[in-house]
Amino acid sequence: MRRYLVKLLKDAQLIPDLFGPQAHPQLISKAKAIVGLFASQDALDAVEVDLMYNATKDPYLAVPTFELLMAVTPQFRGPTVKYLWSKVVQTPLIEFTAHHLQLVVRLARNGASSVDNSLDLLWRIVISSDVKQEMRTQAMDEFITILKGAKNKRTQYLQTFFRQIVEGQQVVACLYLARKILEDFPTESDLKDYPLMDMRGMQLVYLTQLTLKNYL
Repeated sequence: MRRYLVKLLKDAQLIPDLFGPQAHPQLISKAKAIVGLFASQDALDAVEVDLMYNATKDPYLAVPTFELLMAVTPQFRGPTVKYLWSKVVQTPLIEFTAHHLQLVVRLARNGASSVDNSLDLLWRIVISSDVKQEMRTQAMDEFITILKGAKNKRTQYLQTFFRQIVEGQQVVACLYLARKILEDFPTESDLKDYPLMDMRGMQLVYLTQLTLKNYL
């Protein structure tokens, strides 16, 4: 029944009408269930994803379109997620807004590769000289938000940040992110019982704590 309904709506050019030249923000706001139905049936093609993502560039349509994308992306299947990621990554960093960052965080829920893509993109924003400081700060906060849901990657990033601190690269950002990561670690007395921390990880925590004391 759902596939039949999707076919009818697709034949009627529903998505092109919703996001075409006559697009209206109120109609987009009310289309989450319909677009979600398309997504759940893996029925969105590249042209339709293009139309939706391009609508985010229109100030008149941006907010409802971002809200729609954030609502339906958890239902996106592999190829659709991959294609949407290609659109996000192609967006010049200087054009990123708070809504772009929120979409990146939401996309991180679509599997391990999406987590890696999200963290990589947010880090690029953090270190970009083309991006305003306000956006870079928000990108750091969103980075931590994603990392809290991917705790197995915390030691990996602590190691990266510590190495960059020692090398004098992106020291301020690395210190901020390392401190935020450490705030979510167990207390020192509990480290020996923490299953995700091996001896190398424990040494890394101690070294990073020492470095933070020297810099902050």
